[in-house]
Amino acid sequence: MTSSQFCVLVVVTLVSGFVGGAVVSLLRRRTPPVYEAGGASPEVVRAKRFEAIDEAGKARATLRVLPDGSPNLALSDADGKTRIWLSIAPDGRPIMVLADKSEQPRVTLHVLPDGSSGMVLSDDAGKTRALLSGQADGSSGLAVCDAVGQCRVSLGVEPDGSAGLVLPGPAGQNRGGLAASPDGTPNLSLADAAGQPRAMLSVLPDGHPCLVLSDCAGEGRATLALLSDDSPSLVLSDGVGASQAWLSVHSDGRPDLALFDDAGRMRTVLSVQADGSPSLAMFDAAEKIRADLDVSGDGIAGLSLFDVSGQQRAWLTALDDGTPGLALGDGAGEIRAALTAFDDGTSNLTFSDGDGTRRIVLGLRLDDSPGLVMCDETEEPRASLVVLPDGNPVLSLFDSVGDTLPSVP
Repeated sequence: MTSSQFCVLVVVTLVSGFVGGAVVSLLRRRTPPVYEAGGASPEVVRAKRFEAIDEAGKARATLRVLPDGSPNLALSDADGKTRIWLSIAPDGRPIMVLADKSEQPRVTLHVLPDGSSGMVLSDDAGKTRALLSGQADGSSGLAVCDAVGQCRVSLGVEPDGSAGLVLPGPAGQNRGGLAASPDGTPNLSLADAAGQPRAMLSVLPDGHPCLVLSDCAGEGRATLALLSDDSPSLVLSDGVGASQAWLSVHSDGRPDLALFDDAGRMRTVLSVQADGSPSLAMFDAAEKIRADLDVSGDGIAGLSLFDVSGQQRAWLTALDDGTPGLALGDGAGEIRAALTAFDDGTSNLTFSDGDGTRRIVLGLRLDDSPGLVMCDETEEPRASLVVLPDGNPVLSLFDSVGDTLPSVP
């Protein structure tokens, strides 16, 4: 039920109470019967007032026309208490009032000039406790009130077929509601003490559920849903509704957490791949990946750095045996420099050409002697410079077939 319809219900209730009271007041006036002499037909009896009495002479039914022109029928009980009033108001509204033994109106029925109708149920103190209405636009509603006449439950159906149940608080503010749209989509809303919706649960037209939690300003801050592929998703937003974090589990079982900046751009994604390997990706302001940290299924850890075009330019890895390595690439993704430290204590730095061919290797051997090897385009060594453990450097040259030329100590 919309707020406008609820207001109509309240107004109709007040009007009905006023009309019922007016009817009771007017019907309690006693005027002597007046008969009109002569008539156009002997089958017609004309008078200003008719009374039907019981065996004891008590008036049990009174029919008359009130001074405002309203015809009125009043029915009384054996104690002379008027219990039923039936009247048509000057504006054409038919009204029926049912009263208790204290002549307090308890049920009021009426039809308004626009065709809308209503029934009001009141308690012995005259407070409206329930109101059933049918509006001229085709909507209908039921309101149930507390002992002070405050509506606490409101049920309505709109002209388009949507239905709603509203639960107001003691001060009239909306605290909860259950609704169904014309296509049958249901939703449940819960509000705070100020009447601001704070939680809404709904089932979307495609059949998937969604829960939205809002702040005191009505801005959605958390959304929990099942997506079209039945994968769960949790989105956390800032005070202006921009997504800041998105936690989801994909249909293949992969979980990931995405973090966004103030402009709603994805900057970080933490995920676990289908094989169980974790990864952390970081993006720039254009949402292009710039760094990726992961541990593969075979236990190899690696950090990859990318340029603005998305090309991988640097790799830092640790093999499953703990061997670390660093590789640097060019704009085409070809490795041009690689640094490795092996478990046996040796290490080397390799430089490659644009075709990926190793051309220079600088390293430390098992005896901690440094060495430099320079290769041709087929990766055949052509020159080697080594500093021996005794401190003497040795330069070796090789021909194209790998034969050693005279060494230079």
